[in-house]
Order: sequence, then C-alpha cells, then structure tokens
Amino acid sequence: MAYLDQTRLSKFLSLHLRHNPSGLGLTLEEGGWVGVEALLTGCATRGVHLTRAELEQLVAADAKQRYAFDPTGTRIRAQQGHSVPVALGLAPLVPPALLYHGTVAAALPAIQREGLQKMQRHHVHLSSDAETARRVGSRRGKPVLLTIDAARLHAAGGIFYQSGNGVWLTDHVPQHTWSCNVRPQSRRAGTGELLPLPVHLFSVLLPMPDAQLLIDHTVEFVRAKFLHEGSGHDWEHIRRVWQVARALAQQTPQADPLVTELGALLHDVADWKFHGGDEEAGPRAARQWLQAQHAPEAVIQRVEAIIREISFKGLGVATPMSTVEGELVQDADRLDAIGAIGVARAFAYGGHKGRPLHDPNVAPIEHASFESYKQNTAPTINHFYEKLLHLRERLNTPAARRVAEERHHFMERFLAQFLREWDSQDVSA
Repeated sequence: MAYLDQTRLSKFLSLHLRHNPSGLGLTLEEGGWVGVEALLTGCATRGVHLTRAELEQLVAADAKQRYAFDPTGTRIRAQQGHSVPVALGLAPLVPPALLYHGTVAAALPAIQREGLQKMQRHHVHLSSDAETARRVGSRRGKPVLLTIDAARLHAAGGIFYQSGNGVWLTDHVPQHTWSCNVRPQSRRAGTGELLPLPVHLFSVLLPMPDAQLLIDHTVEFVRAKFLHEGSGHDWEHIRRVWQVARALAQQTPQADPLVTELGALLHDVADWKFHGGDEEAGPRAARQWLQAQHAPEAVIQRVEAIIREISFKGLGVATPMSTVEGELVQDADRLDAIGAIGVARAFAYGGHKGRPLHDPNVAPIEHASFESYKQNTAPTINHFYEKLLHLRERLNTPAARRVAEERHHFMERFLAQFLREWDSQDVSA
C-alpha cells in the first residue's frame, strides 16, 4: 500500500476481482473466489506491493463492503458487480416493497426506452435506502433517484438476490416498474414561466450526441491541434494509439468502446511534460472539450481518469489503471513507446528538449517518485534504461504483451549496435 492510496487501491482490486482477473494472472473459482496469496502475488507482479495485513485493513475499512474473505480467510472475492462469468451462489429472496437506484439525467432517455439494464454486469444493482442510491448516482454527476416497485416486479416473476454487503440484484427493471424524482421543465413561450413536461419528452431535450459523431469531432479537433507537433507526441502518435486501443477493445467485451476511443484520442491533449508539470492540465482540457460536445458526465469522468492515470511516473512508482478502458489505452500508448517507432520518438523528444544523445558518464536512474522523474534531464539513451526497456513487463493485456516481444528485442538490438558505433567498435583497426 506504499504506492497507492486507499481509493485507488480499492479501484485496482475491484477492476481485477470483478472484471479482469487474468490481468493479475488469476482465474476466478466457483463463487468468484481467488486465493489471497495468489492475489497478493499478482498485485506484486504489477508493481502493487500489498501485505496480508494491508489487504485485511482495506477490506475492513471499505464502507460499502465490496470484498469478503471466506470463512477460512484463505480466499477473497468481490461481493457483486462482476462483468466476467461467475456464479456467486446467491439464493433468490423476497425483496422489500420499494428499492432505489441512483443515476444521472443523461442516462434517463435510455432507461425510459429500455428499463434498467445490467449492461456489462451480471445484474442491475439496487439499494434498500434512498440515500445510498443517491450517493451511487452522485459519482457520475448530479444524482437522479429512481424508485423501484420491487413488490410489483417480484409478483410478476422478477427474481431478486442480495449480495453479502446488502446490495439487491436483479436481471432487469422494466419501464413500467419505476418512477423518478425529477421531471424536466420547459418555459412557456413569451413568459419564461417554467412548466413540467411529460416524461416521455425528456429524451428529446437531453444533449445526447451520437457516439460516432462525437468520435469524429474529436478526431478532427486532435488532428488540427497536433498535426505539426515535433516532439514525437504528434497526431500520428495519437492516431496509432487510437487504432491499437480500438483493436484491443474489440477483443475485450467488457470495455466501453466510446470511452476507450475518446481516452486514446485525448490522452495527450495537454501532457504535463509541456504544461509545466501540471498533472491536471490534461484532464481539464479533455473535460472542456467533451463538455462543449455535450458528452455525458459519466463518459467525461472516465476519460479524465484515463488521462490522469496513464503516464509512466518512474520505475519506483506503480501506475495501475482503475478501468478496463484505461488498461487498453495505456497498453496502446506504451506499445507506441517501444520498437522502431519508440526509438524514433525517443530521439525526437530528446532533440526537442535539447538533450545529448548519450553520455557514458551519466548513469541511468531508477526514479522512486514522480517528482524525481519529472525533473529528469538525462541523455536520450538513458531513457531506454529508465523506462522503455521496462514497458514490456508493465503491459496489461496478453495481446499487447505479444506485440511487445518483437518491439522489445528490436530496441535491445538497436542499443547494442548504437553502443558499438559510439566507441567505433565496428571499425577495424
């Protein structure tokens, strides 16, 4: 826990216990369980060094009790929220008469058309009290509270379960079994007087752009901004990252394609390296652009998280992503930092910064903090030993790791040849 605060560590565990166990080399057993020692070992391989005591502290301190140990204390699981196939072994129960679900206004048109869908999860998640539901909804913006007529749905054949931490689960909540705590309003022509509108008209009033149109607009925005950039962080770099992330998303059913593509396109929109070390410059710029395009708040927040978490921060700093989409974009970005393209980009950036090619008297540094890494001004060759040669082991997906093998070996061959030529060892006496 030395590298991550409680919130980011909880997100990291949630990602791998619910959605991507293979990212830590894990396979969920029946009931969603994994061995505690296997989990700790998997975390360590990703640079997250966690002790048994720290894991127990995290589980005990989690207000939502997302995780649980089995009676023997040797296994752990997420209580609910999985997107990978798993049978939690929960028995059907009779629900309370009313249950609650927190969402945001941007999601209401789809809910009105289709009801509450489980999406990539195994179940729709419902709360037994309104305040908990509001807190859940507030993670995505201003919360909207849905009240579910659970008794009516159960009487009609709906099946309900309850997870170990009290979350109610069901497969689907149809349109006719919920009510909303807000009604949209319009203004009487010529008076400015606010009037309630029929709920079925709500979807017409919401700024919900077509996803492909949003991506197309973002492509043009980023292309225009970075077309003639000269440090190796240009439009062609962004285009490659976008293409690779999109291909990885097509192999990852639990990934949201829109979030993945927007995260890839905007990952360098305001890189801290060119903004005085300001780590929030990128998330701010992405939010400004996406808000101008009327993107849903939930999408904006997830893209911000990708940009905030994606950067390499030094060999001694773990940089796990909190979402599947973030893992895909991070892999795509890191693949573009290695191989022949990676070599070219490294020297383009070094030249942009006025750094020497090589200085045998300047030893590479294993930066233990992000602040130390930010202040690095070493020759370009050092960058291979301080970062690029370590990226192969820090990739998230098997597909990216397969591609990385050839690119990694190319860099090793390049460095061997470079150093031979540096000392003219290839020239006969």
